[in-house]
Amino acid sequence: MPLTIDEIKEVVEVAVSTSSTMSINQVLLLVSITAIASFLGAYLTVKAKNIATKEDISHITTEIEKVKSSYAESLEKTKADLQIKSVLQSAFQTKCLEAVIAVNDLLIEINLYCWKNMAKRDAGEHYVWSHVDDTTPDKHLTYFLVAIDKMKLEHGLYLTDKAKRALLDLSGQISTLVSMEVALSSTEKDPVIEVSASSGYRIGIEAVEKCQSALVNELGINNG
Repeated sequence: MPLTIDEIKEVVEVAVSTSSTMSINQVLLLVSITAIASFLGAYLTVKAKNIATKEDISHITTEIEKVKSSYAESLEKTKADLQIKSVLQSAFQTKCLEAVIAVNDLLIEINLYCWKNMAKRDAGEHYVWSHVDDTTPDKHLTYFLVAIDKMKLEHGLYLTDKAKRALLDLSGQISTLVSMEVALSSTEKDPVIEVSASSGYRIGIEAVEKCQSALVNELGINNG
């Protein structure tokens, strides 16, 4: 604890009172030592406070840096998670689009097949068909019925429930037409079925178009 002014005066008075036994130089030396000691005491006290303040600032700075580092790590982790989710979502959407395209390709093939067989029985359609007939001759509605089921198995994960219901409805329509086609290929021809065959294939075309419309709606495309 540094000496106060009064305490220094007291030291001087004591030195003066005992000056009879001390030389003037000794008195001055005593007073100087006392003053220096007092100054050093005050200086060391302030110094200690400054050191403590610096240590506090250093500690606070360290804690702030820790929080900043933790926040930066958390931010980077969040960004990485969002990037992964974005990549996965993009990949999933790509697979969904591929599934819809694959289904649509099959629907186009079914549509052309029905159109071809309808054209065989409708003179008005035959000329048009002769310019676009590129379907494989050995495919029949039974093949397409199985193809629809296979399509649901291969791409079902990427199709919405509405799209899968649309395929199910189409499968039901094709299944009915399979029975008609089996009767048409029989050696014993049924005149009634022969007459209604053109209408049956037209129903197949309409069923395909309905399914395509459902897929378009699922993609959010407005053709109107």
